[in-house]
Amino acid sequence: MSIKKPDFDALLASFSSEKFKGLRDAQTTVLTRYAERHLDTPDIAIELPTGAGKSLIALLIGEAWRKEGRTVALLTGNKALAVQMEKEGNDLGVNVARMEGRGQDIPLTLRRQYRRGSAIGVMNYWVMFNTNPVVDSADLLIVDDAHLAEGALEGGFSVRIDRYTHPELFSELVGELAARLPDYASLADARAESDNPRSGVELMSFLDQQRVEVRMREIINSSAELAIDPDLRYP
Repeated sequence: MSIKKPDFDALLASFSSEKFKGLRDAQTTVLTRYAERHLDTPDIAIELPTGAGKSLIALLIGEAWRKEGRTVALLTGNKALAVQMEKEGNDLGVNVARMEGRGQDIPLTLRRQYRRGSAIGVMNYWVMFNTNPVVDSADLLIVDDAHLAEGALEGGFSVRIDRYTHPELFSELVGELAARLPDYASLADARAESDNPRSGVELMSFLDQQRVEVRMREIINSSAELAIDPDLRYP
């Protein structure tokens, strides 16, 4: 689902922006290559040094899609970066709908602008990547500083169990693991309830993971804490 080949120089000129008067060489190279080779590429990464103008590239590509009637979401690593991206959009002259906070707190007018393709949706990763998102996915998803998305994405697929928040479940899991896998020093530290463990963080081998996977699922799924704690239940 691509769009017709855009003329990014003409698109930029159409805004008559006081800040963005023309494209730098690197921006021209990236946008030309994108227009000529990658309109049908489902996933593409663009890498440029800090300060080379990636925000303008993202906004122009997003605006080219939006003008074709597509929905566009531009995700950033945190709220401050979303505010900065909104300012860049305003300086350029594109319509931007910045959304932040819990779903119930996002104004319906902004969500409608985004869904109808009348504005580029700008938000941090957590607004879209959560257990109950109210913001729909987009025809074009632009991820700014993609490496920062790891924290938002892994949270929805990771179960964190500690001795203070889930004491009974923690004790049962550690006891079972230590009995089955006696060679891991970190498990012995965990059973000793030491606040100053002698061992560091250990990565369990994949073979050992396979040996204990079924039993770990049984223990977690039968835990009373699972029923009352959404941070356990959803992931």
